[in-house]
Amino acid sequence: MWNISINECPYDHWGRAARSACSSSERFHCLKDDIGRIGWICAEPIWVEGGRCPVYNSRAEMLHTTPCIGEKCPSSNYRSNDIYTKHSCRVNKYTESDGNNSTNNTHTTEINQSTHTNSSMYIFGGVGVALIFVIIGAVTILLVKRRQLHRQEHYGEERIALMVPSSTKYTQAQHYLETNHFVALIGIEGSGRTHLAKQLAENMKKYATCWTSDSQDFERDTYSSDRKLFILDDVFYVLQNEDEVKTVASKVEKLYQTAQSSYVIVTVPSYIWKRYSDTFSDKESFKSHVDLNTLSEEERNGILTKHLHLNHIRDDENAHGSALFIRKEVKSAIIDSATCMSIGFPSCVAWISKMRDQNDIHEADRFMKLPVSRIRNEVRFLQNSKRNGDKKMFLLLAYTALSGGMLDITQVDKEFLHLLATTLYPNDDHNEFLDDFEPSLHALEERYIKKQATGKYEFQLDVVRKIVFVVAFENNMHVLKENLNKDLLKRHAVERNKFPIALDVEVAKCFVKL
Repeated sequence: MWNISINECPYDHWGRAARSACSSSERFHCLKDDIGRIGWICAEPIWVEGGRCPVYNSRAEMLHTTPCIGEKCPSSNYRSNDIYTKHSCRVNKYTESDGNNSTNNTHTTEINQSTHTNSSMYIFGGVGVALIFVIIGAVTILLVKRRQLHRQEHYGEERIALMVPSSTKYTQAQHYLETNHFVALIGIEGSGRTHLAKQLAENMKKYATCWTSDSQDFERDTYSSDRKLFILDDVFYVLQNEDEVKTVASKVEKLYQTAQSSYVIVTVPSYIWKRYSDTFSDKESFKSHVDLNTLSEEERNGILTKHLHLNHIRDDENAHGSALFIRKEVKSAIIDSATCMSIGFPSCVAWISKMRDQNDIHEADRFMKLPVSRIRNEVRFLQNSKRNGDKKMFLLLAYTALSGGMLDITQVDKEFLHLLATTLYPNDDHNEFLDDFEPSLHALEERYIKKQATGKYEFQLDVVRKIVFVVAFENNMHVLKENLNKDLLKRHAVERNKFPIALDVEVAKCFVKL
């Protein structure tokens, strides 16, 4: 709840004021709202970008940021309740002081200091008081106008900025990393676990990073005295059995307890988190976790707006000519969906924004109901096409998925690629499939894959990688099984009698029953 104060922020006794105001002193904020009023609130801190200041959005009833106006603006990211900031974001206000000492007209006072300054307040005459109010009013109007102008000029940028980095989930995860040196990112397929881990790592580049899906890797480094960032992505996976889950969870807990100067980010599928909840609940480390399945309306709107903008899909009222556009009612229906059926909202929206048929965009909200089935049908259409160009594109997708999700065209395993070609298309001229990949890769970049700075290719969405794996493997497992990496295979396929019976029907289509 926002509490308006007539006095100043209590910088001189912040700790005492924070403890008296909030159940947790770390939640205490003293700042201005979007119309310039000073006040305080108990809220989870957010990360503020350099060049911006925290502000309370009175309409949205939440913390937000606004452009910094002044000569000493922050140059780097900081938390919204950082009282040690000495820049222009610190809340100061003109106060009445002794008329014979004009050099002290701008000093900060404590929340309860006003009773000690009454004697000096009466020194000013009516004209002086009026003049001060006129000055304050003029400055306030100027700041509001400048803020409005900046918002008008950068409206597009601010809308696109409402992504995960400025979202509640990102803030929660960053807070856990700062306070506990640990965060577990929980979510269903396509909820953005790995994506958020990458974004968190961007702010921690000064630490040596160990990014692994093998528990043996981080176990060897547990007792290292160096400060490191451990990103344990896919050490837990949907087809994992109970014994493996318990073993890995214990290793993660040991890492948390022994490598106390390091930081740990671990991703956990929701299915594993719920099915083995007792395993995680008795571990101190996993108390610091963020659920990526529950996104606020603001976060969903921000994610959708970002992807539509990046893929040049306009709102219907702004569309013109042959430009792709999305109807208001369809956009609203997508935002109102708390999540896709079976896979995460971010992946659903990312796939929708890659649609290039206007009719598909008109029915984009329907995609949210059975996303895995629809992606699977599209991949199968590519596989079963009569066009050699489509067949070659599917062959490259299958090769990438069955090789672990990464494609380096300078080091293609021609023997395995030839095996795939003869297995998938036994009646075709396979030589045509085995060279000149560039045109096919360029076409695939529009929807399926992306090129890294290193020149290697990877899938844009991991859930699509899993679907391609299933489509390529399930009817050819007798040929391909012995040629796949065993660790990769166990994450995608399991004996029919060991297949998770409680797995969602749509999610189950991302895996193979042997």
